[in-house]
Amino acid sequence: MGSGAGGGPDKQGRKAQDFRLEEQRRAQAAGATVSREQQRFRRNIEAAQEIEARKGAPGILGAIGGVSRSMQSNILRSQSVTADPVRNEQGRTVGVVGRGLFGGRAYTGQSAYDPISRAATGDDRGDGIPEPKPVTQTQPAPTQTSTSPAARRRIIRATAGGGGATRRTFY
Repeated sequence: MGSGAGGGPDKQGRKAQDFRLEEQRRAQAAGATVSREQQRFRRNIEAAQEIEARKGAPGILGAIGGVSRSMQSNILRSQSVTADPVRNEQGRTVGVVGRGLFGGRAYTGQSAYDPISRAATGDDRGDGIPEPKPVTQTQPAPTQTSTSPAARRRIIRATAGGGGATRRTFY
């Protein structure tokens, strides 16, 4: 299975994955058990097929959307058992979490559904606004009492005898 543009499998590799998926469906219909890895493979290839079947809008936005869909499909197919499709409320695949370029996990898809950013910012609703934190009572900082100029003069006279040098350092 060769590598196509964008790192995903080429046309022959896609056909082989689609064939493998059909064989798995037939075996499962006949009562065969399916391993966890086979379940992930099926989930990802079906999500890739769903993305590939979508038609884009005409014009430049359609072209940009086509590149994004192609990239998501390539990730799902090339990481057929390790990537995780991200779905919206209607069950439509809107993105993919897969291996990042420098390790770790990376998200590709609609930014509103990015589970990595949501986890980092605490945004569970997906609206870009972090969840509010409960307000805790804090102790007020001790206030510093200010001394009036007349009181300062009294302190200076009482402690230093009213010398000019001491007075100047107070002001």
